[in-house]
Amino acid sequence: MTEQLAVAVLGANGRMGAEAVQAVEAAADLNLVAALGRNDSLDTLVDAGARIVVDLTVPESTEANVRFAVEHGMHAVVGTTGWDAERLRRSKNSSPAIPARES
Repeated sequence: MTEQLAVAVLGANGRMGAEAVQAVEAAADLNLVAALGRNDSLDTLVDAGARIVVDLTVPESTEANVRFAVEHGMHAVVGTTGWDAERLRRSKNSSPAIPARES
């Protein structure tokens, strides 16, 4: 059996977040270790051993969420819309470990 990747979903109570939780739970090679909502502490990600963080929150939260994940050695996947050029620039400049790109 292959190793399961420890995945956390931020924004898990929203429409897209709930779908992401279901998708992670259904995948044989993924293990949902945390499903966080608006007021949950990001420290839960560390405590749960998350290696990948899927952020489906809001632009106002995503920037800090990505920074937290990267600073703690986690990979971040952002599905949040509404990022502008300034927010992307700040993320790129905040850490050389963030390979931010526009899609």
